[in-house]
Amino acid sequence: MTPIQYRDPETDEILERTYEEKTPEIGQTVTLDTFGECQVLYRWDTHPTVTVTVAATASVSRTTGRGAMRRAPVRARSADLRPRPGEPANPPAPRVGIAHRLSPLPIVPPQMEVPMKRRLALAVAFSALLAVSACGSSDDDKDTGSSGSASAEKVVIYSARDKSVTDYVVEQFTTKNPEYKGKVEVLNMGAQEVLERVRAEKANPQASVWWGGTQQGLAAGASEGLLESWQPSFASKIDARYKDAEGRWFGEILLPEVIMYNNKALTPETAPKDWDDLVDPKWKDKIIIRDVAASGTMRSIYASMIQRFTADGSNPQPGYDWLRKLDANTVEYAANPSDLYLKMSREQGVVSAWNLQDILLQANEKMPFGYVMPASGAPVLVDGVAAVKGGNSEGAKKFLEFLFDDSLRASLAKDYFQIPAVDIAEKPEWLTKLDLKPMNVDWNVIGKNETAWITHWNAQIKGKG
Repeated sequence: MTPIQYRDPETDEILERTYEEKTPEIGQTVTLDTFGECQVLYRWDTHPTVTVTVAATASVSRTTGRGAMRRAPVRARSADLRPRPGEPANPPAPRVGIAHRLSPLPIVPPQMEVPMKRRLALAVAFSALLAVSACGSSDDDKDTGSSGSASAEKVVIYSARDKSVTDYVVEQFTTKNPEYKGKVEVLNMGAQEVLERVRAEKANPQASVWWGGTQQGLAAGASEGLLESWQPSFASKIDARYKDAEGRWFGEILLPEVIMYNNKALTPETAPKDWDDLVDPKWKDKIIIRDVAASGTMRSIYASMIQRFTADGSNPQPGYDWLRKLDANTVEYAANPSDLYLKMSREQGVVSAWNLQDILLQANEKMPFGYVMPASGAPVLVDGVAAVKGGNSEGAKKFLEFLFDDSLRASLAKDYFQIPAVDIAEKPEWLTKLDLKPMNVDWNVIGKNETAWITHWNAQIKGKG
């Protein structure tokens, strides 16, 4: 079975993830559960996931007077997205970034297929154009600022951080390092997607910095030779449990995974108190979960639930049985964080499992979210950073050194609800009052088994509880 992810050609949003015996061909019509009948426009084969770009069949046949493609309005994926009585027509927009396009070449729709000889000619011309562009842009990437500061190459960052965080940090970084003004590009995506993309680009790295990844995801990247080994000045401040022994990744923040709820529909007293409460039939069709396979957060939560029942990971079946009960109570799997926040705010689901930082960030933006620290404990992820091997090493190291600046860490803790992996002089009030109860989780066991466990869940449990 091959993992397939279907993407929207305009927003690059992941519409659906499936496991299929045969990869769909270009021009083939496919039916997606949440998007309806679509036509395959482009396919990018990477290991292990195949990315397929699709468009609704009604949208690929329209052309303008010049023959260019024009996309028909995309219909809402659910009629339930319409405002409900008494609800504002435009609720607060979640502050979440979307992934940039993975497709390395332009998409040619089937209706505009070009004869083979002409396609070859176009391909050669396009390659030549890329070469010319690369030569012509090298000076742009290494411009010297008007102040006469040293030249700086472009720094590309793949990040699983909330866009509000990345925007703030990049602004602070370029203010302190003006030679990088306009030369830092951040692509926001899920933590698992970062790993898959860096893995797919190993032969030709496009990113310089991996910012925001789970301990097990970063460890996988390190073992596959994707990350650069180095010893930054801040390494000595980080506990040995929160960094790679060979200096290939470093823990930046700690992320407790907790129970999230809509505080307009539920109160702290009526919300679930512990993980096992989520499988009580009383919560059937009231739970909404972020799509698990693409999310480092959700993969970690689900793997932690399995590991509760098998200390050494040898017998995951009791954990699978637990997740099947949770699946029975799950009304929907949200495609991405913004989809989760929107549907939770509209009470299409009133309970979820998510990381504490993002819940607090959204609540601070007036979203109706609260959280419960599970009575049996919260899995606490080490969320880290790394320099991508083969990227702009100098720029990556400069950015990562800045990321661990004491004043920046204090600011991110105060204003962005981060729990730093290093000690800070002044802790914000919310952090001093946090009653954190870590769950006893063996991340080494999870690191060895997570892929197999989540693959089994995706193929044998999801939607079948």
